[in-house]
Amino acid sequence: MIDTTPEITLRDGYDKDASVNVLSTVWSEKGSWFDRVPRSVAVAGIFVVGVSFWQLVFLTGLVSPIILPSPLETVGQLIFVGHNLITGGYMLASLSVTMQEVFYAFILSISIGFSLGVIVGESSFGERALMPYLVAFDTMPKVAFAPLFIAWLGFGIESKVALATYIATFPIIVGTAAGMHAADESSRMFFKTMGAS
Repeated sequence: MIDTTPEITLRDGYDKDASVNVLSTVWSEKGSWFDRVPRSVAVAGIFVVGVSFWQLVFLTGLVSPIILPSPLETVGQLIFVGHNLITGGYMLASLSVTMQEVFYAFILSISIGFSLGVIVGESSFGERALMPYLVAFDTMPKVAFAPLFIAWLGFGIESKVALATYIATFPIIVGTAAGMHAADESSRMFFKTMGAS
């Protein structure tokens, strides 16, 4: 009979019988040097390469400086805007208006989206009759509604709130309806026995 067990080569000073179990359980793989680079070094290296490429494109003039300014100009503008926000310049007032628009649109889209999502998710009428219209409204390009909202509501806060509400409502409808459908019949029966409607 031929012995088919693999030959294990050990370094000098090791007992072959004592180290067979250790060698069979220890396994290591030699990866490329890319895999051994620490994550922080890799992230910093990619950042340096990206900024260097950005500066090279700026210096060669392939892209207009109006569209792609240099990295130093960009950092300078970021510092200017940050200083303006901290000291309370015009950026702080603009940020306040933007936060109001976001807050109002958030409240409206949650209210409308959750209400319509419950109707779509809990009734077959909502799913069959209402959902096709909602999908049709969602497939329309959002950018096309911006001039309409401005024409209807003016340049004030109302048109921006209306557009943000329009954009954010449909995902809430879909998420609410999907959540309503995700509950299985036994869970519904359990909650009904606990007094839920």
